[in-house]
Order: sequence, then structure tokens, then C-alpha cells
Amino acid sequence: MSVALVGTLLLVSALAPLGVAKAPAVPVLIGLKPGSGDPAALLRPYGGTVTWASTEIDVVAALVPSDQVNRLSSSGKVSFVEEDEKRQLLTHTVEGVWTPDLKTYQVLPWGVDAAYEFGTQASAAWTWSRGAGVRVAVLDTGMDLDHKDLRTAFLAGYDFVDDDAWPDDDQPGVYQGHGTHTAGTIAARDNTFGVAGVAPSVGLYILRICDSRTIEEGGGCADSDVLAAVEWAVKGPDGTVGTSDDVNVISMSIGGPHPGVAERMMMDWAYGQGVLLVASSGNEAGARPSYPAAYKSVISVGATDVNGWLAPFSNYGGDLELVAPGVDVLSTYPLKLGRETMLTVGGVGYQSNPMDFGALTGKSGITGQIVYAGLGRTTDVATLDLTGKIALIMRGEITFGEKVSNVAAKGAIGAIIFNRLPGNFFGTLGSPKPIPAVSISLEDGLVLLGMLEPADPPLYATMIVQAADYEVSSGTSMSAPHVSGVAALVWAANTELTNEEVREILRHTARDLGPLGTDIYFGYGLVDAEHAVMCAAMMDSCPP
Repeated sequence: MSVALVGTLLLVSALAPLGVAKAPAVPVLIGLKPGSGDPAALLRPYGGTVTWASTEIDVVAALVPSDQVNRLSSSGKVSFVEEDEKRQLLTHTVEGVWTPDLKTYQVLPWGVDAAYEFGTQASAAWTWSRGAGVRVAVLDTGMDLDHKDLRTAFLAGYDFVDDDAWPDDDQPGVYQGHGTHTAGTIAARDNTFGVAGVAPSVGLYILRICDSRTIEEGGGCADSDVLAAVEWAVKGPDGTVGTSDDVNVISMSIGGPHPGVAERMMMDWAYGQGVLLVASSGNEAGARPSYPAAYKSVISVGATDVNGWLAPFSNYGGDLELVAPGVDVLSTYPLKLGRETMLTVGGVGYQSNPMDFGALTGKSGITGQIVYAGLGRTTDVATLDLTGKIALIMRGEITFGEKVSNVAAKGAIGAIIFNRLPGNFFGTLGSPKPIPAVSISLEDGLVLLGMLEPADPPLYATMIVQAADYEVSSGTSMSAPHVSGVAALVWAANTELTNEEVREILRHTARDLGPLGTDIYFGYGLVDAEHAVMCAAMMDSCPP
């Protein structure tokens, strides 16, 4: 259960003078020494209370008064006391793009479609394996359990944040949808609509360990919940290790800069039980270890783009093992929370991103004359008649929400905001606005400005912004589930393999990128589903 749900503790001795402030309770993970006895009794003299206890490793989570932590740590009664810190979700950007009508027919994301040279080649492996019979646990924000592309993949799960058996991805926050997206990359069904995941016949255990808000807002993923979820996955729904419902692969799109003794112990224990562990390498764009990915028992996965380049945000280093698609990855999203956009000017399409809290347009979109509104300040629009027109606005000086409100007040029916630096961006209007708004790159903004100069004939744009059940995201969060899905394909192709053998197959069939051989930027290389599955199915086809 989440330590955030534990009630207020009576931590102060009855002998304490009246009026003395109680030290705040802090969440910690405690290593127990052999023969230490009942953890509750052990912590009672220090005013601590156990919030979760592992049945497999000698670790408990607890709330302990801050002024007693050092005393407990140095007492000689425990092997360690460490902070129950929070891991963060590893989405670098979330960007909307226009895609075909996903309600009508199916799209293969580039990381899945074998037509893309630097994808996983997953669709080419489906002749031999689709992941049937394999179970993957997704530790994340939960999953939209009503999503039509995912609901048949759901086998069981648990919500360690709210402490119930319904791990839905329904908590509002900047990371809502993260778990639905990662789950879809693994297991979205190969049907006649939406998208298909890497292993479209795999079964999912959904374990919600992350609050969808940022760490600064009190969200994140508590280490104690990570530990509890890993233990749950290894045991399966029946709570017993070594039975038919145990998990095969655990996928974790989370990370943080600090290792933990308790977390390492749990990952090592799970790996020792035959589970394959996969995690994101991190998004700090440097040779920085991220945990749990950097533990030896976990496969660390970096991100690549459609051209096979290392993503500019992806961490690398000596612990990096594999890379996988992680830029502009299309996948499932909570129902109606995704956005699809299309922008055409003079019959030419321009890549655009939806602005959060902008209005929707409907399928036919809106069409209007483009008028340049400068920075969108009140002084910029004071003399403009924007009635029925679409405002072209430059980024800078005031908020996006102020820009859009100002042009809407002058009658604009839509807004296009272009960047002040090369490339596009993703932004929020802060609160609901009455008109749709999209962002475009500096380069495209300058093109449109140049086309406006003659102003004869007037320049018209058509904007479409629709609610969708799918979304495009980027980050090493998107890379780890690609590897988890390929691992499921491999295991389904040969159920006799051990987790170590599956790991070796993934390594030795990976496509070498960058410097020849294993390197710090791509590890063993780009995960290759087709060759990995062929290797598993016909062991004599494996490379040395």
C-alpha cells in the first residue's frame, strides 16, 4: 500500500512535555537483520509504524519520526535505513499529430511496423509469435481498463496508490495516460481499428504505482510501491511463487538518480525467480545511471528515433543494454484525452501540435483567413479585426493562454502559435479557452509569415483538432515497453527458455548501431524482434 495513505501516528512519548511539537513522520525503507523478530515491535521504541512488509526479502516500509531515523539506523538492530524516495515517470515530451481515423481502421506505429528500417520489426515476427500465453506486468500510472484496444489484454492487477484492486489510469495530472500509452505499445490488439502493439496477444498485469502528478505536486512513484508491485507480479494473482499465473516480464518506465539497497534486493530476488526485468534508461541526455534500470538484474533501455539515431534526451552509459523506438511513438491513451491535429494552408499540410485546454473543432475543422497578430499582446491586437479569422502568433513575452484569450476577444476562431527557436514545441493554455490552438515550428511560422506579405489573395488555413483515444509520446518511457513486448514474443516462441536465455537472445540478435560492437550509446544495439523470435524458435539460427 502507499505510504501516503497511512494515518497520523502517535509518535511522541507520554512523558513529553505538553506543547512540544511532534517530529514529522517520514517514509523509510528498513532492512531487517536475521532474527530481528516482529518488525512492529522492533520499531515501537522509535515511534515507528510498519506500512508494508515484504514476505520475500528482509525489508519493510515504515513511517518513522524524523528525529528518530538516525537513532534507529545506528542502533545495530537493522541492516540499513534509507529514504522511501519517489521515482519519476520518464516521458520526455508528449506531442499530438494528425493520424488516420483510428476508429475506422488500424495503424501500425513505426516502432512495430516492419516497413520502418529502424523499428523493432515486430510485425515481421508475428508469423512465429504474437505473445500468446506470456504475461507482462506494467508498473505505471495504471491503464484505461475500458479502452477498446486494451481491455481484452487485462488479466489482473492492483492499485498500490489507492490500495484497491482497480488499477485504472483515471487520476488527473500531467502524467495521466502514461501507463495506458506504455501498455498499448506492448499489447494493443491487432484488430481492425486503432493501433497494434509489439505483442498483440500478450496478457497484462496492470500494477498502478505512480501518482499522475509531478513530484513537485506530490506525485511520483514511491519506492515502497515499486517493491510491493514487483513482489505481487512475481507471485501472480494467487500470491504464490512458482505457479502458472506468475509473470514473465516486468516493464518499468520509471527512474531516478539514486540507487536503493531495498530496491536492488527486490529486483535481484525477482530476477532470481526467473522474471525478466526491463526499465527506461532516463531522459537527462547524459551518461547518468537511472534506477531501477542501472541494476545488473534489469535491462536498461535507451531511446532511438525513426532514423536510428540516439534520441537527444536519452541517457547512455556503461549500464545501457539495448535501445528501442522512443521518439514520436503512437499508442493508446485514455478515452477522449488524446488529441489529433491537422493544419493545412493553401492545400499544403504543416506539422502541428495541439495546445492543452484548447477547444475542439469537430471532424470538418475550421477554415479562416490567417492574420498575423504579433506576440498576441493586447497592444498587438488592439487595431485588428479578427472576426472569423485565424490568428498567427509568435511565441514569447506573455503566456500562451493570454495570447489565445486576447485574439479570441477580438473575434478569432483559432490560433496558430509558432516557436521562437528552431523546431516545434508542446504547450498548455493553462485553462479552457473558447477557440482551438496549435503550435508549429519556427521554420513553418516564418514560411507562413512570408506568404502573408503580399496579402493578395488572402491566405486561408484549415485547422482540425479532435479528441482521440490515441496519442504520440516521446521518451525512454516509450522505449522500455518495446523491449518488454519483444521479450514476450521471444518467450512465446519458446516457452522452455529461462529469463537469462531470453536476455541473451535479445542482446545477440540486436542490430548494431553506432561504433562497431557494444558501446555506451546503443549498448548491444536496437532490439530486433524478427531475428530474436527466429533465434528462439530455431535455436540453431542464433548468432554466436
